[in-house]
Amino acid sequence: MAMAQDPDQGVAPAILRYPIHGGEPEVVITPGAHHDFVELAGGGYATLVADVRTVDGYAVQGDALVEFEPDGSSRTVWTVWDHERPLGIESMGELVSGARDWSHFNSLSLADGAYWLSSYGLGAIYRVDADSGELLAKIGGGNADYHGADDGAFGPQHAPIATAAGVLLFKNGALGSTDAYSEAVEYRLDDEAHAYARAWSYDADQTIHALMLGNVDPVPGGGHLVAWGSAGRATLLDEEHRPIWEAAHPLGSTFAYAHAADELSAIP
Repeated sequence: MAMAQDPDQGVAPAILRYPIHGGEPEVVITPGAHHDFVELAGGGYATLVADVRTVDGYAVQGDALVEFEPDGSSRTVWTVWDHERPLGIESMGELVSGARDWSHFNSLSLADGAYWLSSYGLGAIYRVDADSGELLAKIGGGNADYHGADDGAFGPQHAPIATAAGVLLFKNGALGSTDAYSEAVEYRLDDEAHAYARAWSYDADQTIHALMLGNVDPVPGGGHLVAWGSAGRATLLDEEHRPIWEAAHPLGSTFAYAHAADELSAIP
């Protein structure tokens, strides 16, 4: 499957499901969609959608979570505008559309009836009830309701995945810093105390900094696969979080995201 978008050509964003043996794709039009999506049990998709509003005379792009069905219907589950307000609009970068880039949500996942959303711009993870759209938790970032030792340097980050302990994610590291580094981190969440703490982390001896992209994927049978995004590397960790294999792309290439599988469902 793939997300397609070409605003310069006037083509609406869409999710395309390609048959593995070839043929024409099934297409679901997803207006305003960007970055990431997940499949829903009923055959539709949930994706991040640009939610542009005017603030103090500026067009500002926030983000919403929207579910799209194959028949063209849609439901807005949640929007960041119900919980946050942009600050420092004048200094925000402008997107191609001319809107100011604010919350910059970049990835999502779905587990046990809740969406996990990553905001690169706000340095926070949001857990949202999939049915009601209720905000269940804001982890990290300003005005968070779950706090921990990493509050001052929680984001930016990508690809949150719910785990038995809490949440697994790829932390890109501080922007604009000469000694920044990226890392794979699993946080243990305490829902009663509204607190988080590191369960484990891996930072490659603080030698890799990926400004963009990146994820951490559990490996079938144990261990994790780390994709270092724009740094162009991938590392396989064993069950003790020790590196046992690594691959590197030439300078300028990326491992945007990587997923581990013990078998393929079909061979084209």
